[in-house]
Amino acid sequence: MKALGYCNKHYIRFKRHGAPTGGKPERYLEDDERLWSQIKRGPGCWLWSGATLQGYGQLRWRGASHRAHRVVYELLIGAVPEGFELDHLCRVRNCCNPQHLEAVTRRTNNARGLSPTAHNRRKTSCPQGHDYDIRLERRGGVERRCSRCEKEKRRARTEREAEARRARGNGAKPQQPA
Repeated sequence: MKALGYCNKHYIRFKRHGAPTGGKPERYLEDDERLWSQIKRGPGCWLWSGATLQGYGQLRWRGASHRAHRVVYELLIGAVPEGFELDHLCRVRNCCNPQHLEAVTRRTNNARGLSPTAHNRRKTSCPQGHDYDIRLERRGGVERRCSRCEKEKRRARTEREAEARRARGNGAKPQQPA
């Protein structure tokens, strides 16, 4: 038995000519019919059941490869503005429900994500609980620091250096920090 419950002979006939009871095989469906036949609509997410790429629905649409959620958004809502991309508010990559999609900049989309970079960007205090109050422009990005912790680091380094100078002055070896 092959797929759809047909024997090999009837399965091949189905693929070439359509279902025995009528209808076209999927490769002969129009773009609109093929698109909507792959979407399982529910009360929440509309899940794409066709081919996926990195979890996102993928399809051939008018001769080119497109993401399914983008095609649905453009059909039902309108074009995505230049410089914007679609953010899945529901965090389900194969969801095509346009109510769960929002056109945002790449920076906003990345900031809303679940990556380590997005997680760190949402932090407002250092591991010791102090607010980040120093912003430094470094290597194309922004580095945030806590002034209280920076002051403590400088004080500890100054003490270590002074201890090393004292130790060199009387011939003793400097103490190694624990």
